[in-house]
Amino acid sequence: MTWQEYCQKWVPVIYSISPEDADYKRFCVDALVDVFPEVSERRSLQNWVYSGSTPAYAQTTLRLRDLANCLCFEHTKEQVCRRLGY
Repeated sequence: MTWQEYCQKWVPVIYSISPEDADYKRFCVDALVDVFPEVSERRSLQNWVYSGSTPAYAQTTLRLRDLANCLCFEHTKEQVCRRLGY
């Protein structure tokens, strides 16, 4: 899963912000910081967002986090997962 796919699914759910919002990419970086706390430089994650690329290892991690998020939102899982196409 690319960072774009992850952000498209989860930023609106977690932060209540739409992709059209001017701060959307900033919230994407915040979401990535939450997924990759071991990345010591926030700038590395910003580079993904502003370059449009996602390293291969990160794609696997994002997919796993996507699945975990769906489980974490258990109380609204049906609603959230339906909205996200699951």
